[in-house]
Amino acid sequence: MRNRLWFSILIIMALACFPAFVHGEEAASSPAACWITGDRVNLRTMPSRDAKSMGLLGKGEEVVLLEAGEGWTRVRSSRLGEGWVANAYICLARPESVSRGDYGRVNELLAYAKRWLGVPYRYGGSTPHAFDCSGFTAYVFKNFGYSLPHSSVGQAQLGTVVTRDQLLPGDLVFFNTVGDRISHVGIYLGDGLFIHASSGSGQVTITPLNKGYYQKRYVCARRYLQPTGVLPERERTLELVTTERVE
Repeated sequence: MRNRLWFSILIIMALACFPAFVHGEEAASSPAACWITGDRVNLRTMPSRDAKSMGLLGKGEEVVLLEAGEGWTRVRSSRLGEGWVANAYICLARPESVSRGDYGRVNELLAYAKRWLGVPYRYGGSTPHAFDCSGFTAYVFKNFGYSLPHSSVGQAQLGTVVTRDQLLPGDLVFFNTVGDRISHVGIYLGDGLFIHASSGSGQVTITPLNKGYYQKRYVCARRYLQPTGVLPERERTLELVTTERVE
C-alpha cells in the first residue's frame, strides 16, 4: 500500500514538471483577438488563394486568432466560422487604438516593460503576479492596444520581419532554447540589451543580446511598433485598396 502511494506521488510530480520540460520557457498558445485591415477580405477554407472562400470579412471586424503560419493565419469569425486569412490583412491592435501617432510610443512601451523587472518567472504566467516569456511580451503590448498570442512561435509569425542589424528598441527578439524551434522571446531595449521573463534567472530581467547564452541562440526579430512618422509597409499598401476584393 505504501509503495503504491509513493508511486502515485511520483507520477503526479512528473506530470507537474512535464509541460515546462516540453515547452521550454513558455506555456502553449492561447487564442488572441485580432482585427481585419482590408475592406473585403476572403476567409478561406485552406491557407491558399486557390482555396474556396467562405465569405468576406469587413475592415475592422474582430476575429479570434487560432494559429499563425507563414503567410496565412487561421482565425475564428463569429459570422463565418473558422478559416484562413492572409497575414497582410491581420492586425493585432484594435484599429481605433492605433493611430499614426502611436507608432512613436516606443519609449513608453519600454518604460512600461521595465516596470515589471523582478516579477517572478512562472510557466504559463501572464500577469504581474508571474510571467513566462511570451506571457510577458503579450501583457506589455496589450497595454498599448496589441493582442499578441501567448506563444513565442505565434508572435514570431506576425509583425514585420527585421534583420539583426536593423533592430530598433521595441522589436521582439526570438531564440531557440530547446534545440529545434523558437521557444523564447523578449523585447529589445537598444544598446545590445533586451528585457524578458527568464526561467534561468527566475524573474523578469535585462540581458545582453550579443554575448553569452542568447547570442548563440538568437533566431529572428519582428517589429510591431514603427518608428515615429513611418507607417508599416502593409498599411501603406492598404491605403491604395478601397473597394477591391482582397485576399
